[in-house]
Amino acid sequence: MQECVGMALLNRGFLENRLGESEAAIASYDDAIRRFGDSPLPQLRLCVAMCLLNKGSTLVELESPESMDTAVAIWDDVIDHFGEDGDSDIQVQVRRALTKKAGAHMKMERRDAAVAAIDDAVARYGTAERHDLRCEVATALELKAMILNQMGRGHEARSMRCSGS
Repeated sequence: MQECVGMALLNRGFLENRLGESEAAIASYDDAIRRFGDSPLPQLRLCVAMCLLNKGSTLVELESPESMDTAVAIWDDVIDHFGEDGDSDIQVQVRRALTKKAGAHMKMERRDAAVAAIDDAVARYGTAERHDLRCEVATALELKAMILNQMGRGHEARSMRCSGS
């Protein structure tokens, strides 16, 4: 029953955000996080991770510096809280948090922080067996090369292609 409630709150938040009701979406995500944040059940842990991820994405859409910083802090919480979780579906959420964090830093023109988030993702998932995680690492490395070029560090970007990192 709890899993159904958690997923209902996640879906409600997603739909509210799609309808442009950011505050209501955040409230739905917060409700699920408050109710199930300490649950040891894998499905509820996944639901909480997804709610945190979506809450951060909703905040980024508001495009204020404060909301962007709050989103990055939320994604850091996902990484810290779920980073060592053995569930592969939860690890996908951690990877997404790292990717979203890098993207938010890029929007805020914090290129060094974006590169650091990408390096964290590569360190965690660079040797992953799951195909979707390996694809995401490849995409992250492409983004890193682009960022390095923008920073005038094209020589590092070129050496990444040669070394595979």
